[in-house]
Parts: sequence; structure tokens; C-alpha cells
Amino acid sequence: MKHIQRIAVIAFAVSVVLLPAVSNAAELKAMRDYTLQKGTVEQGDLYIAAQTNVIAGEVSGDLAIIGGNVLITGNVEQDLIAAGGTVDILGSIGDDLRAVGGTVTIGQHVGGDVVAAGGMIHIISGAKIDGDVLVAAGQVIIDGEVMGTVKISGGEVVINGAVGKSVVVRASERVSIGAGATIGGDLAYRSANAVILAEGATIAGETKFEKIERPTRVDKRASAAMAGLLGVMALLRLAAMIITAVLAVVLFRKATQSLTKSSIDHFGRELIRGFVVLVVIPFAILFALISIIGLGLGIAGILAYALLFMIAKVLASILFGTVVLKLIKKKKDYEVTWQSAVVGVIALSIVSLVPIFGWIVACLAFLVSMGSISMLLYQKAWVKR
Repeated sequence: MKHIQRIAVIAFAVSVVLLPAVSNAAELKAMRDYTLQKGTVEQGDLYIAAQTNVIAGEVSGDLAIIGGNVLITGNVEQDLIAAGGTVDILGSIGDDLRAVGGTVTIGQHVGGDVVAAGGMIHIISGAKIDGDVLVAAGQVIIDGEVMGTVKISGGEVVINGAVGKSVVVRASERVSIGAGATIGGDLAYRSANAVILAEGATIAGETKFEKIERPTRVDKRASAAMAGLLGVMALLRLAAMIITAVLAVVLFRKATQSLTKSSIDHFGRELIRGFVVLVVIPFAILFALISIIGLGLGIAGILAYALLFMIAKVLASILFGTVVLKLIKKKKDYEVTWQSAVVGVIALSIVSLVPIFGWIVACLAFLVSMGSISMLLYQKAWVKR
């Protein structure tokens, strides 16, 4: 259930980041790397999709940003929505903050609420949150000040700062309250272990503890058997994917080379295009299915969409492997070979197992691949008709 909740948070965050950008393309910045220089003021809302993002200037409206790495040292006057492998928010945010990433760091003033998910969430000393905090992560550390209520779901939870109201925690590992911590309301937590309360910590309200029972030996054996079965199925899927990716490279070398180059050279553009296709086509199919005239078209659309989805998964692995081999071999150009297909399938499968960060990487590779494939099909089937 915990993993399902985290995946839902990620899906919601990515959709919230990208959907406004699609509807307001005039404000969209889509490229490989993006930097808003210090001293520059971006008037109105700003939407960015890039591999590396640096915001050192000011944004007078909302900021929505997605990429591999996100660094914000400038100020955002209204809401901030950010998703990336590493998200460092070191500037002031005027209103609400929504963030998801492998590591999310909050280091300045946030005028509204904070909702975040990631491998590690850290509100560092000196940061101040005027509203409530709702986070889910493997590790959560609060060294700063939160004026409202704090709700946390995670593995390890550490609170060293000040919380104005109550704290509600569900921790699979442990909960620690540091010597300098102050909680203005109740502390209610569910954990396998009792809280580690340092001398000097202050809790104004009641402390409520609900113990999470560890699984019995029978449960462990059943879990181990299920894990073994799932492991065998995963290996079979991996082998099938490797074979499919290698065949794609060998039989369609020119097409895979072209698609990979397009994905890399126009990362931001294809990322946006891929997301639009992923979201819009199902709605178009549904519309066709509910109309009598478009029933056949809707069924054909389902089949075509399923095929596009599978091709995008294969291309995402080839793309990832091509980038990995270029970095390892330190070559000048990107080369699509059967080796890159094998490496890509294995490497992306391993990376996808990493919570939050790995999911984001796999999602980005898939969306970029879908965008490139959609553009190629459009050019072949429509432009040259």
C-alpha cells in the first residue's frame, strides 16, 4: 500500500507539472538545460521541462519545473511545483510548494503548505514553513520551523526543529525527537519501535503510540515464496524485453538511430509531446467508444495505443542504454547497437527499482520515447500522405 501511495503521488505530481505547460505553451521552456540567471525577473507563470534546471532569478507567478536535477536559489512569488531526481529549493516560495524527487531539500521560507514525496525529504535549519507539511519518504528530517501541522509517512523520521501544531507520523523504522525540538500540539505516531526522545525536547500535548506488529514467521515464509515467484516472472519479462530490444535494433537500425537522436537532441520538446500523447489519446478513444459511429475507430485506437505503448517501452530501454554506453566509453557520438539495447534493458530495470528517483528516470525515458515515436508516425502517416 505504501508503494502504491508513493506511485500515485509521483503520477499526480508529474501531471500537475506538465498539464499546465501544455495548456499555456507561450510560457513553456522545453530544452536540454535551462538557467534563469540571477538578477533576471520572469514575469507571470513559468513552466520548464529540461534535464538540468537552475533558477537563480525571480519568478513573479507560479513555477512548474521537471527534470533530472532542479536547483532553485531565486524566489518564486506564488506556487512552486517541482519534480526531479534531485530537487534543491534554496529560495523563498510565496505560496504552496509541491515537490517529488529522489532527494528534496527545502532551505528557505515557504508561505503556504508543503506536500512532498521522495527518497529523502530534508527541511534544513533556517527554513520556515508558514502552513502545514505533508510528506512521504524513506527518510524525513525536519531541522527547520513548521508553523502548522506535520503529517509524515516514511521509514525513518527525525524532528530536530520546531512544529507549531500537532505531529502525526507513521514510520516503518524509527521516530526520533531531537534535544532542540519543540512540538506545540500532540505527537501521534505508529511505529514498530517507541520514539527516541532526547532530553530537552518539548511536546506540549499528549504522546500517543500505536505499535506496528512485525510479520510472523509464517507470514515471512509466504512472503519469501511469493517473492521467489515474482522474481522468476521478472527474469522472464527481462529476457523477453532484451530479445525484443535487440531485434528492434537489428531489424530497424535506421529508425532506432533516428528516434534515439531525436529524443536526445530535443529532450524537453519530446518529453512534453510524449506526455500529451499519453494523456490525450485515451480521452479520444473513450470519446470514440461512446459514439456509435466511432465504435470501430475506438477499438482500432485501443490496439494502436497499446502497440505505441509497447514500442515506447522498448525504445526507452534502447535510449537509456545508448546514453549509458556513451558515458562509459566516453565516445563523442551516440551509437545505437545491440549492446546498447542489452545494457539499456538491464540498467533501466535496475534503476526502476530505486524508489522515487528510479521511477522518475524511467518515466522520463518513456515519455521522451513516446514523444519521438509519435512525431515519427505523424510525419510518416499524415505529413507524407
